[in-house]
Amino acid sequence: MSSEQITKTIAPYGTWRSPITADFIVSDTIGFDMITVDGDDIYWIETRPKEAGRHVIVKRSSDGCIRDITPPDFYVSSKVHEYGGGAYVVKNGIIYFCNYKDQRIYQQEAGGVPVPISPVPSAPSGLRYADMMVDLPRQRLITVLEDHTTGSKEPVNSLVSISLVETANIGSVSPGSAGILPAVETKSSVGCEAAEPRSSGERAAPGSAGILPAVETKSFVESAAPRTCLAAGHDFYSSPRLSPDGSKLAWLSWDHPNMPWDGTQLNVGDFTADGTLMNTRVIAGGSEESIFQPEWIDDHHLLFVSDRTDWWNIYRYNFDDITTEPICPMQAEFGLPQWQFGFSTYTLDSSENIVCAFNKNAFWKLARINLKDKSFTEIKSEYTDIYCLKRAGNKIVFRGASPQKLPAIVSMDLKTGVFTEIKESGSNNFGSTGSFDAGRMPAPPGSTPKDLGSIMDLSVVQPLAASHEAIRIRSTVGADDNPPAEQGSNYIGKPCEYDTSGSVGGSPASGYILADMISTPEPIEFPTTNGLMAYAFYYPPCNKNYIGPAKEKPPLLVRSHGGPTSTMSSALNLTIQFWTSRGFAVVDVNYGGSTSYGRQYRQRLYGQWGIVDMDDCTNAALYLASNGLADPKRLLISGRSASGLTTLCALTFKDVFAAGASYFGISDLTALCEDTHKFESRMQDRLVAPYPQEQEVYHARSPLYHVELISSPVIFFQGLEDKVVPPNQTQAMVDAMKNRGVPVECLMFEGEGHGFRKAETIKKALESEFNFYARVLGFTPAN
Repeated sequence: MSSEQITKTIAPYGTWRSPITADFIVSDTIGFDMITVDGDDIYWIETRPKEAGRHVIVKRSSDGCIRDITPPDFYVSSKVHEYGGGAYVVKNGIIYFCNYKDQRIYQQEAGGVPVPISPVPSAPSGLRYADMMVDLPRQRLITVLEDHTTGSKEPVNSLVSISLVETANIGSVSPGSAGILPAVETKSSVGCEAAEPRSSGERAAPGSAGILPAVETKSFVESAAPRTCLAAGHDFYSSPRLSPDGSKLAWLSWDHPNMPWDGTQLNVGDFTADGTLMNTRVIAGGSEESIFQPEWIDDHHLLFVSDRTDWWNIYRYNFDDITTEPICPMQAEFGLPQWQFGFSTYTLDSSENIVCAFNKNAFWKLARINLKDKSFTEIKSEYTDIYCLKRAGNKIVFRGASPQKLPAIVSMDLKTGVFTEIKESGSNNFGSTGSFDAGRMPAPPGSTPKDLGSIMDLSVVQPLAASHEAIRIRSTVGADDNPPAEQGSNYIGKPCEYDTSGSVGGSPASGYILADMISTPEPIEFPTTNGLMAYAFYYPPCNKNYIGPAKEKPPLLVRSHGGPTSTMSSALNLTIQFWTSRGFAVVDVNYGGSTSYGRQYRQRLYGQWGIVDMDDCTNAALYLASNGLADPKRLLISGRSASGLTTLCALTFKDVFAAGASYFGISDLTALCEDTHKFESRMQDRLVAPYPQEQEVYHARSPLYHVELISSPVIFFQGLEDKVVPPNQTQAMVDAMKNRGVPVECLMFEGEGHGFRKAETIKKALESEFNFYARVLGFTPAN
């Protein structure tokens, strides 16, 4: 026996005591999203479960001060496509953002009161906006509009402009009226002085330093701002990009049944004197080519990402000779599935170079590409998950994470190459010596620590029984004051699977050295159906204080991503570490249909959703068990949304798993076609079969219609405000299992949508899933 083994306690897998508790995971939680830059100033969205999942714009100014911008009664989030993204833009210090509650666009100066500049729709949240950009020469916003007020079966999407000149009377308010707060003092979260609030009547001179005319705060008047339709007729629009001289506009569009990673087209139009578009033409893309992130180099050249050669690579279009050329062809992904607006994987660092992020086998890296000689130089960094790459002055900014580090807002100096972590989502002090430094993680500004134990009474989880009623859990936070979690936080597809339950930090029990608790992902390639290979990340059990009995193999928890077009990340996820530090093995499966491995790998799921994903997850578990890395009698499976379907299919059509957990999972593919939102309403045409022509295929693959085949216990988690997978799907599954006498548990959460954002919900769900498995497998948890 080695000296390392002598110091460890021998205990059954699953019973190990761990400092990575659910309380730890939700302690001082923040998540990062949608980075935007304005000169040298850097902005991002913070998601805060302790504020009921509220999304807040945070600014780091050039002097290094970090402060909240969004007043407490606002929540920055777009509902376009239900998944949102691209909910704000900043130009010359003025912020334009979408407010979740009414989906109107607000204008806000630094330290000032947000003022609505878009009209009140005829129906609540009936006019939704996303992917905004400022057209400075014409003093207007250009934005995607999703109109739910037309009376048509589906909302109508278009590209529109909204004037910023004639908005003085558009929903303007006196401070404190109509629910708008007076000017808010925004305090620093890193020790700098509070920003000097500007009074509601104090304005910069219109046009000074390129600043747009500000909205005057007069009495509340509702009248329509001048709005011009720039492009219409397609089902979906995104990514409007204005040429440097303002003469052209580029944008993406696509139509049912395509999703943006199936086929999009890149359009360009010329502006007329009155600001409308003429001579619109398609310069790239089509029904079988996915285009991503158009960006202008200059007035004559446009960059974009295309998967025309199987991999999302970068191309350059020349308007002078009407040619397109690849910049750096390689078997790597420079693009992402556009589940949300605002993604970016590259940026210009000069007229001759771009800095980009690229993905090989689910590991992201940085590189610099010279646009003249097309030379490619990798930039060494520790980050393996890189998101939302932007340039701010002489720095590159992105959200970065690694197997040892939680996500952080990171900058890289273009001259020195030095990386600096501007703000961490949780303490990354996982050093191998010394204890965890909880003091490095400040509480979110304005937040009050809560005793989560008093919020959620764990005693409501009943012992495992053949049947029992669903438990409805009411949050202590008022639903009227805090909207439900944004649809899409763990949507049918979330790039990088960054749910807030795994991207946080806090303070564990005193004296623990968390570096010795962190299980590092091991990439594996395993054989699957039809002689093919599939991919996954395997996490072995890891706890410095424990070792399993010599003849015992650990239970294995199989996880897969939503989407189903997405990918599992290698970044440190504390939810995974919750399991591995207790003696579970975990495998994150990138089944056929995942991104990171080229278009052909993504297309494995065409016509096979519910089959290929199920087979790959099952084969991953069997592969690990056959290699002695898991107990074949204690295989578990858990999934969210689309991977909830994978989970339920595996429990229905395979006899491999001892139990499973479904988080807002799909159980009825037919209902998904008939009772979901526009963006995904035709996705199944490619992934399953044309509907309703081949309805029998949907019936054959839907677990709800084959409950008699399920014999393993299942626990369900569902948000009652879910618009993507409505609660009735989960309830129907629970009722059917209950009627058959199959052990089933269900927790319904009020005020939660498609993906959980509230701290108390995340804590409750994780602890309930763990206790459920303990009852099924017959062990007593240590904590």
